[in-house]
Amino acid sequence: MNKIKEPTIGVLLMSYGTPQIPDDLRDYMTSIRRGHDPSEQDIANLEDRYTTIGQWDNENLRTMTEQQGRALVKVLQRMVKCRDEQPSIIQNVYIGYQHMPPSIEDAVSQMKSDGIDIAIAIVTAPFYSKIGTSVYEERAQRAADQVGIELRMVREWWKEVGFADYWRIAIEKTLIEQVGPNLPYGSKSIVLGYDENDVTFLSVEDLLDDYERIIDELISREYYEDLQKYKDRVNDVALVLSAHSLPIAPMQNQLDPYVTSIQRFSCELAESLILRSWSGHIITVEMDGQIHQGYASGLEYEAYHNPTVWTQAWQSAGPHGEWLGPSIETVIDGLIEDGYKHIVFAPIGFVSDHVEVLYDNDTVCRAQVESQGAKYYRASMPNNNEMYIFAMASAVEKRIVQ
Repeated sequence: MNKIKEPTIGVLLMSYGTPQIPDDLRDYMTSIRRGHDPSEQDIANLEDRYTTIGQWDNENLRTMTEQQGRALVKVLQRMVKCRDEQPSIIQNVYIGYQHMPPSIEDAVSQMKSDGIDIAIAIVTAPFYSKIGTSVYEERAQRAADQVGIELRMVREWWKEVGFADYWRIAIEKTLIEQVGPNLPYGSKSIVLGYDENDVTFLSVEDLLDDYERIIDELISREYYEDLQKYKDRVNDVALVLSAHSLPIAPMQNQLDPYVTSIQRFSCELAESLILRSWSGHIITVEMDGQIHQGYASGLEYEAYHNPTVWTQAWQSAGPHGEWLGPSIETVIDGLIEDGYKHIVFAPIGFVSDHVEVLYDNDTVCRAQVESQGAKYYRASMPNNNEMYIFAMASAVEKRIVQ
């Protein structure tokens, strides 16, 4: 009797793409603009931004998706090994870009040539958007249908183990190591339970073995009594959780699920940090077929709470049309007007260092903050951090077994 051949599985890792050299910019912008040629001035402006962040000389900025892909396949192989499965089912990670070569179609074609039977497709951005990431799914599905590969799509994965924990630790690390030394009343007053000796020991095996216990130890709540004496102090530290804005018109009064997911993730992250919301915090909801915005009540704790406030903002809006707000620029002005002198930014809607973080945040937002006498801080991006990769791998693994 002939043994039934196990299907060969490959991972299609999709991302936006980034220019490698200045000569890439025209084609890159034409792709982003759906075939419309950019002006010479538009190209010059974008080149200036990339030059400012060191794009042309920094290999990490140009190759981070490839680094994430290599890390992903290693984590997946370790995961199946830990579960006593056959590591051979994960053959490779294939990378396809939306606006740069190799394209999503090129990657799927290569998978077919390499004998891949099933493609597990995932986007590096964990939040699904009808306006944004759905385009990746549509292109991948068309390409897979054309070559005869089964496609299993990971639509969103921000709820996976490790993703929120990465951001919680990164924010706590920023508050303790960068903001804390600048405060007269000490860093224990702005963060709960951070232990710098624990932030780097996590491994895939650790997470698979006893995730809840490890995270509980890592994010302990043993400082409640210490915080009691600080909770009535006037604080001047604010955390801004930001994500890429969306144009209003395409939503047609139906709130994109991306907006809801970002807001929910922000609230859950702030709650895990025991933060209270800023009085100017605005949320966006859909009611009676219309999109509405309004002030949100704060997260308050009767006995113990962190005096640092948080809010959420939308950044990197395009130059034309109406975009979702409040904009990050508006939020910065409001926080400074309310007396906040230490503003920490966590661009949770992004996953790596690139122009919309290194320029829009570290250049534009920094200048706006510092020009008004406040201090600018930013949490580090996931890039190829193992907790971020573990979250992605967990989502992929679920689609392997469906």
